[in-house]
Amino acid sequence: MDESKFSNLVSYFQCQNSYYRLAVASARDKRNKAIPAVRNFALSKNDNGKLSVDCECFTTPEECVARVGASFKADGTYKSHLDREIYSISSTFISESDLIRGVLYDPTIVDPPQKGKPQNFSHSLLDLVVSDPDELEPEICLRIREHAKDRRVVHDLDVTNHLVAIYRSHWD
Repeated sequence: MDESKFSNLVSYFQCQNSYYRLAVASARDKRNKAIPAVRNFALSKNDNGKLSVDCECFTTPEECVARVGASFKADGTYKSHLDREIYSISSTFISESDLIRGVLYDPTIVDPPQKGKPQNFSHSLLDLVVSDPDELEPEICLRIREHAKDRRVVHDLDVTNHLVAIYRSHWD
């Protein structure tokens, strides 16, 4: 690992294993065999050059997907977790990449707790090297996707469904 990459920013965090990136696997993507779709690794202008991930050290694949099922959409209904897949981005790829400055540990803590906004103590951000945070840089998205595409993480859907039911029933 290139320690100099992280030495000047003490807020960078490095998990020894990998980071999970959630992806939507639409019927069209499956039909076109475009899994994971590049859009799952793309940045919006609101992302400020940071890609949201979950640190494997603090979560399981089932918890990662279940948090989606416990989250609200903009209209106040629960999001579907059934169309989600997880892809792993290795710590080695991150530390050796010239596209990523490091990982910012950024837990999502909602205080006081609220229905539809689950806590996520594993949430982190890949701090990407972008020349302009308002500009999307496709090369970065493509290289991260290329790395992750063969690193799909399988989750137990029965366990995930059980966790979603627990998370949702907590508020009912």
